[in-house]
Amino acid sequence: MKSRKSFWITFSQKIILAVVNFYLFHPIIQLFIPLNQFEQARPFEWFAVLTSLLAVLVPLWFLWLPLQLALLIYAYQAYFPIEARGIDWITTQYEHLSRAIGQFFQGDLAIFPTNIALIFVFILFSFATYFLINKKRPTLIVLTCIVYLMILHTFTQYDFFPYVVRVIGLSALLLGISQVSVHNGWKQALLSFSVVTSAGYLFTQGALWATENLVPQQQWVENRSRNYQQRLEMMGVFDFIDYYTSGGGLRRMGYGENDAQLGGPVQQNFDPVFRAYDDSPHYWRISTKEYYTRQGWERVFEDFSTIIEYAFTPIEAEERVTIQVDRVEEFDYFPYTYQMLDLQIEEGDFNLLAPSMQLQYQGGDAPDSYEVTVADQDLDFSLLSELTYTNRELDSVNQYLQLPDNIPDRVWELAAELTDGMTLPYEKVRAIENYLRSESGLRYSLREASHLPPDAEYVDHFLFESRVGYCDNFSTAMVVLSRMAGVPTRWAKGFNGGTQQTDENGEIFYEILNANAHSWPEVYFPEYGWIPFEPTPAFNQPLTDEIINNQGVSPTDPIDLPEEQVAEEEPEPMTAEDAAEEQTETEDAAEQNEIEETVVEESTWSRLAAFFLIVVTFVVYLYRRKLYPYLIEFLIQLPFLTVRQKSTWILSLYQLDQPKKKDETLRQYFLEVAKKAPLHQSSILQFIQLQEEMMYAPSEETLDSTHAQSIMRSMIPVYRDLQYAKQKSSF
Repeated sequence: MKSRKSFWITFSQKIILAVVNFYLFHPIIQLFIPLNQFEQARPFEWFAVLTSLLAVLVPLWFLWLPLQLALLIYAYQAYFPIEARGIDWITTQYEHLSRAIGQFFQGDLAIFPTNIALIFVFILFSFATYFLINKKRPTLIVLTCIVYLMILHTFTQYDFFPYVVRVIGLSALLLGISQVSVHNGWKQALLSFSVVTSAGYLFTQGALWATENLVPQQQWVENRSRNYQQRLEMMGVFDFIDYYTSGGGLRRMGYGENDAQLGGPVQQNFDPVFRAYDDSPHYWRISTKEYYTRQGWERVFEDFSTIIEYAFTPIEAEERVTIQVDRVEEFDYFPYTYQMLDLQIEEGDFNLLAPSMQLQYQGGDAPDSYEVTVADQDLDFSLLSELTYTNRELDSVNQYLQLPDNIPDRVWELAAELTDGMTLPYEKVRAIENYLRSESGLRYSLREASHLPPDAEYVDHFLFESRVGYCDNFSTAMVVLSRMAGVPTRWAKGFNGGTQQTDENGEIFYEILNANAHSWPEVYFPEYGWIPFEPTPAFNQPLTDEIINNQGVSPTDPIDLPEEQVAEEEPEPMTAEDAAEEQTETEDAAEQNEIEETVVEESTWSRLAAFFLIVVTFVVYLYRRKLYPYLIEFLIQLPFLTVRQKSTWILSLYQLDQPKKKDETLRQYFLEVAKKAPLHQSSILQFIQLQEEMMYAPSEETLDSTHAQSIMRSMIPVYRDLQYAKQKSSF
């Protein structure tokens, strides 16, 4: 009975360690995901939960390792999915990883590739969790979390102090729980768990309270830390790290005029630039460019000043919204948004520079605040989708169809393939936009965007070589592909919507940072002017995306008709072409339903398989004492394993119940075992002699493998008898 109590106390301790371990690592997940531009944290969270559970249920490393590897592959597939399976999946992923590592060491990538970084973090968390739960060694997981947070605190502008406090509190809790003795009964174990948990909770809460209330003390620490960071910066440490981890230095995000050479990684810059007081987000344009050079964008037409009212297509709007824009003093530009009707300012006036579409202030000192009035209405995309160009309209915007002569043929072929059979500009633009956003498999990353190799073409390199980039890559690719399809398109720069905030007076505004710097394409449509689109994944253009979502009607949506209208309408006679078309649509719908049913079925089977795996591992853990001997007996019969490897399996089997002390020799250890199994002393002594012979043998070839295997097989019945005697004595 005592052994059963000890088992359940140990099992409870492992469960508590697993729970605390997850909450310890959870802040790291929440920071790692957005900093590496992953879209969701859920797969990583499930990986952490199942890793902790697997470490509890499968303590033997040779069983745990293949299961953990399968879990790691499943989680990695969630972030970097490919359609290949089996050997094809392995070879494809190997090619991707090899290419990423090669680009990194060649200087084409700025920072360690995110796919490699994800694998590294997965492996580190897996082994740290296994050592914590099965070896009671929390050092690795604690150091991993603290070091990661301190690196972020040193080399970024985030405030990670509350995270550090939480990690330190949970680390103390882990250290205490891992040291609780499980051999003194339930009462002592529960008392120890309660004391350690309460102390850890009080310590963490007290530290969090101190971060909110002991402000002067925090400022003192921050000042000392800031002096330390300034000293490192003066020594050139930060410049050294930026340069040698990026293959030449990282550009910081923000608006700039020089776009002649695009490409290369950037790091986020969280300096504020302006505020926009409105309850809805907007894209804020600053300027546009029209001439593409194969490597970037330039202006070939000299700007001239024009009146704002003459520069935009007139809009008839019954409802208007006035947005107050407050700039920071260091920001030299004047952003404005779409459907603009008017600009108001206390002193001075604005002109617009064409064709760059940049606002220019006419007056003395530049104002810190101005108001933008926009039309509060939706565009009629049902009419937009029917528009086309006349020759005269195309001539007036001919510069926005310009392309270099030496763009590779495969880019032209891709544009032709995406717009095959399409005649209307709108459907061409949407086809290209959808391809870049979701259908192409291109990946968004600020950190992994590669520098453009010499003599390479920017769009071709992005679409077919690196296949990873940020807004400049996606927007430039859409402009080039649209121009190849005969649609006038230009490149716009500015800022995306920012983050919604509330000021001290309760007013809602959007905070725009340098990190919100963005680029996107604008397409020309007669009667509408220049309309923005958004090909970059994870971004939403408020003007066009919301309109499509709000006004779009699915063919499967029911349409409500008056009853009398339904009764009066009769179906028109169906022609042969209509019948063939309807049959094709029916077949397509049936095929789509079959695909959806297959996906649902695969999802159901995946969940059942996961549940079955958990149940099996739990059963294996409960009956491991009976199952392990059979597994070891099978392993020592394998011909490709060496005698030393087989001997290691035997030692690991015996140490499950009676761990070997650090200062204890193998002879001393097994002589203690022989005292508990006097009927098997001969077999145990032979095994001791075999161990000593292997220790002093010049090579394994000198050992009699057949005789050695016979000795090792005789140790399996010894272990079974010891288990039987132990179980019998517990009743």
